[in-house]
Amino acid sequence: MVNFDDLVSRREKIAVVGLGYVGLPLAVQLSKHFDVVGYDVKTQRINELASARDRTLEVLESELKKVRIDFTDNPEKLSQCRLIIVAVPTPIDRYRIPDLDPLRGASTIVGEHLAKGACVVFESTVYPGATEEVCVPILEERSGYAFGRDFSVGYSPERINPGDRVHTIDKIVKIVSGSDEQATDLLYHVYGQIVPAGIHRASSIKVAEAAKVIENTQRDLNIALMNELSMIFDEIGIECCDCPKRAFVNLNLRFQRFQNHGDISPYFRRRIIRFKPIVINAAIYLRRSGCDIFALKVKQNYKVDLIRLDPALFKNRRQPDGSPRLDHFDKNGITGERGREVHNIFHHRFSG
Repeated sequence: MVNFDDLVSRREKIAVVGLGYVGLPLAVQLSKHFDVVGYDVKTQRINELASARDRTLEVLESELKKVRIDFTDNPEKLSQCRLIIVAVPTPIDRYRIPDLDPLRGASTIVGEHLAKGACVVFESTVYPGATEEVCVPILEERSGYAFGRDFSVGYSPERINPGDRVHTIDKIVKIVSGSDEQATDLLYHVYGQIVPAGIHRASSIKVAEAAKVIENTQRDLNIALMNELSMIFDEIGIECCDCPKRAFVNLNLRFQRFQNHGDISPYFRRRIIRFKPIVINAAIYLRRSGCDIFALKVKQNYKVDLIRLDPALFKNRRQPDGSPRLDHFDKNGITGERGREVHNIFHHRFSG
């Protein structure tokens, strides 16, 4: 199996599959210590990165010009790599069901070009058990190799906050897990090169997957609470954005920005079918109803019937998962169009 010494001495290469807002910053950091192949299925994306342009704005042009990454859309180059990190999105469809097709597609491509003795690591948000139940069988089928004997896998959940220049990948403790002790040790040392904040070893892949879902479910609850409080404060004439700042002075409260409308908790609901999560479902309802309230406030306060939305809510952010959804505006009498300009109210209310 691949070992850390071969990677850090650059005798073996690392591949990052999926060069979006998660994969690209990861590849850039890894390239400072290892030989890195950056793979993406989109040729346009590869051409942009080769020209030092990042549409997600996660990596500056000046930094991209300096990196030594082999950007490619040729999957054959994955066969040259002994550690492959998959960082593809796992979006949620219109029915609030997690779509694992990008993950299956990435597993298929990796499996078809998997080198014997390689380790495949997944960073995508999934339900607990998905790595071993969904990805491993595909890797085995496409490669013809036996899991555990010919290759190993790992899971290390991404913790990128798009557009955040403060809490970058090197400043957030990283969770790592492997299918065996050797794989866990490998990931501990590889990620340890780029994350001085610290590495936490999970007891199993399933535990690491669950930790990611718990983390995002907590975000759901925080955002839902702040949405509900904002509705109450609006009724009594209090500026909602001002109250949390005062509460932080005396209470042990730490909330993320509360108008991020991404929705991750369905990853728990996909797995748990007999138990109906009351608190989580209530949080989802409050988050989505907050979008409706916001849309109505736009119509009432700004007297507009058309609003152009960037795929981003925050300044310098280009990831559509965090955007106010167009349907919330449409059903409240405002026509939504996607565009590159953001109405000033978004920056006024939610930029920090």
